[in-house]
Amino acid sequence: MADCGQTSNLSIINITLTFKPLTMSTINYEIYPLSGLHPDKTDYCVRAVHGGTVDAATIAREIQSSTTLTDGDVKAALSALSTVVKRHLSEGKSVHLDGFGHFKVSLRCTKKMTDETVNGKHVQVSGVSFRPERAMLRDLQDCSMKRTKATLQSKEVSEGELLTMLKEYFATNAYLRRTQFQYMTHLTKWMACRKLSEFVSQGVLRKEGPRNAPLYLWVGE
Repeated sequence: MADCGQTSNLSIINITLTFKPLTMSTINYEIYPLSGLHPDKTDYCVRAVHGGTVDAATIAREIQSSTTLTDGDVKAALSALSTVVKRHLSEGKSVHLDGFGHFKVSLRCTKKMTDETVNGKHVQVSGVSFRPERAMLRDLQDCSMKRTKATLQSKEVSEGELLTMLKEYFATNAYLRRTQFQYMTHLTKWMACRKLSEFVSQGVLRKEGPRNAPLYLWVGE
């Protein structure tokens, strides 16, 4: 493994495999309306409807049944992989896993950045971003698609409830990202962007930073 540089490349060791040829399955999707864009018509968008989460134990069993590794070997390898990846991320490196993609940490500041008084104690890890390999995306293009009646539509949240959430959030945070707002309100990406824009127009929030990754600061009602 590399001791320097910006990227750590972690390659999987050679193991005897008995996997059958990869057969892509079906991804469920829904079509939902984008209201408010045009007064005389309704635009529509498509998004995946995820049908559950596969945990590490399930992945370990599937790998074990298709390789010469024991169940204990697989679980130990997955645990070690997690530890090694976290160590490299903690060193400020991005991590590349062959066949998967690239991982790197995202940061946030816990106080308003107005001058050079911000130091390390005001900076925290806000998440880990993932960029998949082109080969993985290319393979997933072979999936079939099926429309489902299940829905991920935004839950109904009043403006008063959103304001209360924002007040509580900004009581301990200097700024807000769209992804954080979306997570705490359970709104869709499109609706979260729309609500944030409305709060900016109303003077409740102030928008700063680059257009593709803006920050929202609390102004007040």
